[in-house]
Amino acid sequence: INVHFCKQGEVNPEDRQSSSQSVGSPIEDLFEVIHYERGVGLTQACGTGAGAVAFHHFETGFISREHWVGIDVPGGRLYVRNANAEEPIELAGPAKWVFNGVTEI
Repeated sequence: INVHFCKQGEVNPEDRQSSSQSVGSPIEDLFEVIHYERGVGLTQACGTGAGAVAFHHFETGFISREHWVGIDVPGGRLYVRNANAEEPIELAGPAKWVFNGVTEI
């Protein structure tokens, strides 16, 4: 299984300013998440896991769907939004190349 450990973080003024620059609006909620993926172990980030964490909190009414949510993972910050429960979740964040390799078949 894949497991995502989550705890609520505190949003500070720098978080609001940074999210305004990144996704166009300040975040109201922030979660710190680490991901353990089957066959891999701890990973730097998992978009599906970040989306699942936010979705759970949207569905339970713990946080509002109206705002982007910050998800801090070891690899950096991701943002998740789902303004309409009938629409797909939106995920935003930086992407960078972290590995290069060759496999012979």
